[in-house]
Amino acid sequence: MIFVFSFRLYSLNIDKDSNKFYIKELHQNKIVSFILMQFTSVVKFS
Repeated sequence: MIFVFSFRLYSLNIDKDSNKFYIKELHQNKIVSFILMQFTSVVKFS
C-alpha cells in the first residue's frame, strides 16, 4: 500500500532529469520525506 501511495505521489513528476529537484522541493514536507524513505526502500528492494 505504501508503494502504491508513494508511486502515485511521484507520478506527478517522475521525470528522471528533474526528479532530484522535485525530491528537494518535497523534502521540506515531513510526510513526504517519510514517503521518500519508503519509496527509496522499495526501489532498493526491487
